Amino acid sequence: MESIVLVILLIICATSSGHKCVINRHLEVKVAEFNAADFQETIGNLHVIEVDDRRLCRMRIAIDYISAFQRIQIQFSQQFEDSDLNDAMISFMTLARNTPDSTGNFEIANFIEYACSGNECDKQFLIDHINWLFKIDYIEFEQKIRPLMMGYGKEAGQCFVDSTVTQCRTRKCFGSYIQTEIDNGQWEQACNVNQGFGVLLQISVEFDLYDLNPDAHRIYMLCQYDKCNEMNIMLEVKSIIDHHYNIFPILEMFKYNSANSTTAVKLPVTSDMKYITEQHLSSEFTTNPQSALEFTTNQQSSSEFPADQQSPLEFTTNQQLLSTSVTKSTPSKTTTIENKGRRIQITENLVEFLDLPDEMILCIMNKVKPEGILLCSIVNIGNHRLERIILDKCYSIDLSFDYYCSSYEFLIKRFYSDVLPCIYNRIQSLIITLKHLLYIHVAVKAIDGEILPNLRHVKILSGRRRHYTGTPVTISSHYNSQLHQTPLFSIVPQFVFIEDRFINPILSVIRCSPIMRPIHSFAFDNDAALGIPVNHDKLFFAQSSCLTHISITLRELSDCVRLLNQLDSAVHSFTVSVRTVYLGDVINMSQIESICCPNLKQLTMTVDRNILSYKEYVLPLLQHLSSIEHLTLLLAIDLTKSDNFIDGLHLQRNITSYMPNLCQFHFHIRSILRHASYTEIDTTISQRFIEEQSVDYALDYFNNHYGQCQIYSLPFIGNRLDFISNRFPLFDIKNTFKNVTMLLLYDDIKSFENVFFEHVAQALPRLRTLEISNQLEQEEKTITNPIEFSYLSTLILHKIHMNYAEQLLYQAHLPSLVELVIRNDVLLTIIDQDNRQARNNCSNIETLLIAEPWIKPREIHLKFFPKISMKNL
Repeated sequence: MESIVLVILLIICATSSGHKCVINRHLEVKVAEFNAADFQETIGNLHVIEVDDRRLCRMRIAIDYISAFQRIQIQFSQQFEDSDLNDAMISFMTLARNTPDSTGNFEIANFIEYACSGNECDKQFLIDHINWLFKIDYIEFEQKIRPLMMGYGKEAGQCFVDSTVTQCRTRKCFGSYIQTEIDNGQWEQACNVNQGFGVLLQISVEFDLYDLNPDAHRIYMLCQYDKCNEMNIMLEVKSIIDHHYNIFPILEMFKYNSANSTTAVKLPVTSDMKYITEQHLSSEFTTNPQSALEFTTNQQSSSEFPADQQSPLEFTTNQQLLSTSVTKSTPSKTTTIENKGRRIQITENLVEFLDLPDEMILCIMNKVKPEGILLCSIVNIGNHRLERIILDKCYSIDLSFDYYCSSYEFLIKRFYSDVLPCIYNRIQSLIITLKHLLYIHVAVKAIDGEILPNLRHVKILSGRRRHYTGTPVTISSHYNSQLHQTPLFSIVPQFVFIEDRFINPILSVIRCSPIMRPIHSFAFDNDAALGIPVNHDKLFFAQSSCLTHISITLRELSDCVRLLNQLDSAVHSFTVSVRTVYLGDVINMSQIESICCPNLKQLTMTVDRNILSYKEYVLPLLQHLSSIEHLTLLLAIDLTKSDNFIDGLHLQRNITSYMPNLCQFHFHIRSILRHASYTEIDTTISQRFIEEQSVDYALDYFNNHYGQCQIYSLPFIGNRLDFISNRFPLFDIKNTFKNVTMLLLYDDIKSFENVFFEHVAQALPRLRTLEISNQLEQEEKTITNPIEFSYLSTLILHKIHMNYAEQLLYQAHLPSLVELVIRNDVLLTIIDQDNRQARNNCSNIETLLIAEPWIKPREIHLKFFPKISMKNL
């Protein structure tokens, strides 16, 4: 039994380095001789080869409906010369052309091109849709359009060119209508300069399976009777096409349809199919009754696995979803076991998935990430046992895995249409992106009651990921800010800028949507800042009378003051991150004094960008919140000449003494002072609320005439360290800073040596973002032991000496690196030296910012970064 489970789990966790396609094959099927079962068997037995994940399976289908031949021709390839289709895109073109005889008639042919990246997806497309291709009927369309194309009885003559009658040399006219995502529809009238003549009408539509709105719709008309391309005739042609050209049923065909299929025939698949890996157990076999591994025919048919096929995986979606067979070629022996009252028949080398106990099925389901994929794949498809198992764990819904232009968009649509109505009264926790905020508002309004009655926690994320790949983004083009010139001022990560035109719809949902009514806890993305409207008549949480816990990121401190003024006595915990605190912010002391939150017990305030009005605004606000019992402060403070560094004495006199109920105080405060004099730091803080804590600090005096003091409570509770020098106590046996994920290194006194980076890799095992600012040449050039930053995804090498680029890109292993900021001359040197390790470290980079000068990547840069394409710049 254990070995069987292990086999299943290995299949679940398997990954594939490529996918399989049919390559360089040509088939021809005559309409009169078509047999669905024979065709399916022929397609299923076509030889496939494995191709790299970066290559697509492609095929073209030519269908002749009206001529005497009436045939379908199919060509498989990995690349067509004039093809530019992306993954999961279809191009559909119809041509009406003269017949080769002298009858004066024309024939109609369709040309379909399809590109995809799934395993044997080209074969499956044919099997899923061949019936529709044979049934489509253009007879009525041909009868309607023929008179306008042929112009019977009319002589050749003049043509319209841009609404002007013109005598064309060829006496042939041309008209077109083009509609794209950008243009609503553009008409053109011209002469046909091509002496050859055959095609009379061309209609083409291009669309994406994940977005069934056509990307482009084009009509080209060629005719040779007098003024045949005048606007009235062209409008009539378009009207006939709109009403009689059978293209829009194509779109409906690809949408989810809940109608039951009749006979299911399984397509032979190989043992390494990637539909069952953790990342692909999704809509491939669950969201469409005509699934990616199942097709429907009108005839009974059986399909045997080829003799050389090993370890087939079979999936059906009709009452047998996830009925998985794992087989070996050795003889089998059947035994019966009993598990918690269930009798299970097990073949020594064969086990049926649905015969496993619920606990084991749930264990396998837990391997599928993200969980939302599994939920969308099982709920409301007909398998009641699997649905019951998955519903027992759907109290928390996380849709944050979705992103713009993702492969999950079809599943997400199914979540709102089919899944949400089944689970809305179970949901207790909901995590969504801004993209889904309005979607779920509209979807819930369609449900009786218009609320999620048991919803208690809502978290809204910005969805800060790259389009198409979903890679998280930390830096953006705004990185080349003048703020770089401000000493000891950090701008990483960049906040997501939400345009004002999007703010009002977002705030409207938060304020007015019934889904907010029952919640107790609300969280908004740390990296996306909201603003609180000045109009006091519109409460931010107007619907949320039960709200007790808030976590939010705001643009300015005045937004924070306005929000606190709106909160009532129910609020218990308030976590706020403020983007900027500056002297120009309009805050009146009366606004601070009017805040009334008597039951506010927990406060966390984070300001990573240097506060310019600490004494004026921040201190009065903290001093007013006297009910606080648990306080966390993560602040960067820019001080004036007359100030001293923030130390323990300051914290006690100016903050903790104003909070008589305070019992816990965590902090990390970085204070910056220009022309700072050497001083002693007092770390003494009243022990009445610090029992198991201690306090430490680090002082730095840099050559740029700035001093910096970092004072922090222990255990250290922050996840970032800014402007860390060689003198900071970063390395200790207690691993004080092991949870730090963001590190900014700065030193203008001493270089960072090789051994320093070795220690960083050991002391900060979870490091994801590293910025280095040091233009001093390293003293020790010897190569030390290879180091690895396993999770480092963002590397910023802006103000550096070349040594540090060599240190990290040549000598370190950076398997997760996806973002790089680097100076242009340093980058050109690296490219010129063409170091193998540097190439490996740069192979997954998707974001490249080039500094000094700030320029977009050019061709000379891109050859080093295979995942960056010119069209994305």
